[in-house]
Amino acid sequence: PTQKYLVERVLAQVALGEEADVVYAYETLENHGRCCSVKTVGHVSGLAWFDAEHTQISVHPTFGPWFAYRAVITFPNRTWTKGLPGNWEGPLKLCPCSQKELQRVAAVQASVMAKWETVSERESWDGLIRVSETFTQGAEHKYCPQQMLYHYTPESAKRLEILNECTA
Repeated sequence: PTQKYLVERVLAQVALGEEADVVYAYETLENHGRCCSVKTVGHVSGLAWFDAEHTQISVHPTFGPWFAYRAVITFPNRTWTKGLPGNWEGPLKLCPCSQKELQRVAAVQASVMAKWETVSERESWDGLIRVSETFTQGAEHKYCPQQMLYHYTPESAKRLEILNECTA
């Protein structure tokens, strides 16, 4: 149900009759024949800083890690004659959080990943929650417990159950 809603909302951003290419974050080469590194696109676009070296986590200046990439839309027929729209300044050069905070996050993540194969799947996914919760950047935008459980549950049937509980 969330993918259907996502597709509807994304397509609503495209003007009627305008050519656009949409790649959804959930698409993979194996299942869809194409994919896109949404974190790289987010970084290059200046939306968020991407720690490609240590944590593979994107950090937004306001929301910290508490946001999600859903799709990348490209418009092949649009041209910009007077520069790019808005106040785009290019990729974020520095992480919006302190180096000390990023090191704390990387240490928690390393600990979680070191135990990944030796603990239950639920414990592994709860470890990923701890990684995100280690950030103070954007902490006021932290997901509620139901959102957290939804985003950090690998089984689609369980995610649907969580959605149904939230809307009951």
